[in-house]
Amino acid sequence: MFAFQPLNVLQIGLLPIQRCKNQTQKGVPMIHSTIATWLLEGKKVFVRIDGNVPLCEGRIENDFRLRALLPTLEFLSSKKAQITVATHLGRPSPDKKISTVPIAQWFSQAGYPNITVLENLRNDPREKKGDESFAQELAQGYDFYVNDAWGVMHRADCSITKLPLQFPIECRSIGLLVERELQALHYLRHKPQRPYIAFLGGGKSEKIETCLRLIEQELVSTLVLLPGISFTFLKAQGYPIGKSLIDESSIEMCRTIFDKARQKKIDLVLPSDYLIGRLNNGETYGSVCDAHRIPDDAIGLAIGPKTLTQLKALVEQAATIFYNGAMGLPSFPASQQPLYELLEIIAQSSAYSVVGGGDSVAAVERISLEQNISFCSTGGGSTLAYICQIPLIGLSVF
Repeated sequence: MFAFQPLNVLQIGLLPIQRCKNQTQKGVPMIHSTIATWLLEGKKVFVRIDGNVPLCEGRIENDFRLRALLPTLEFLSSKKAQITVATHLGRPSPDKKISTVPIAQWFSQAGYPNITVLENLRNDPREKKGDESFAQELAQGYDFYVNDAWGVMHRADCSITKLPLQFPIECRSIGLLVERELQALHYLRHKPQRPYIAFLGGGKSEKIETCLRLIEQELVSTLVLLPGISFTFLKAQGYPIGKSLIDESSIEMCRTIFDKARQKKIDLVLPSDYLIGRLNNGETYGSVCDAHRIPDDAIGLAIGPKTLTQLKALVEQAATIFYNGAMGLPSFPASQQPLYELLEIIAQSSAYSVVGGGDSVAAVERISLEQNISFCSTGGGSTLAYICQIPLIGLSVF
């Protein structure tokens, strides 16, 4: 582990964020101390950030998560604190380390003073193991600890759960990014206005369990299942899915979700048609087919035009919307067009709208819709856990 040299700072204004001190809603622990109350001049502050940004040949492809951190860093800098930031990046292995040099370069180009960037925390296997000795090493020499890594607030990594405990309760807290996430997502977690529609898609199989929680707790009015998780639900119904990716181990859970949705009178919506793809000489060719007639040699990529029309009618009636899950293949740009069209429909709605997940937010920014979405969350799994009322282990230490 090593540190880069101090960098320069970008001067920006603080976002208008309400403090979370003494917040005691279900699943949110009381925050005993806030950074606004600290005397920071000359003090060393360890800031755990989520700098897990997408890289291509060493270049940052989307810096949304880094830009979201600036209010916290600007606040600490304005108080003349000595700032060190640390993050995980990618999934390094013993044979393949992943460096945070691109992140250090980003801060340098943004013009930040007095910030030290540590090397990738997950380059050390003790980070994922939650090793106490690693926490002690990281804490050495620091006066305060700040967690502004909303995207991993649900993870039991050492720097999230063990490191803060190396500091007195009055010297550890959450950052302004996390405060903003809590404020924005509070509405989804506590009595959102209905009709409340949640869109879930993407390839992560754990989202199927999220579907079950949303249904069991009656948190939404309508749950829309998008590619790729929708294909596991299709398989559970006995329909052909071609070569579409599914999670065989979750098929029985999908059947349970269908049953519980009927029992609780929650609308469970599956696409009525799909954009499908076939490979021919290395090229992907797309066409549209009925949802129940995916050919054996095809793979489902995104929703079709009929589904888009149906979803537009649903969105127009919604009071609250949550979206998580990208569709399509980056290597086949035409397959991402339905995602953009659906996001445009959501952006045009008068509903309170939240988009979460790195790929989903990147799509929002790619078509310049961020000003038309009520809130873009820096978290994927952590945001899903929070709105499903699952306690976040990273918050429990404050």
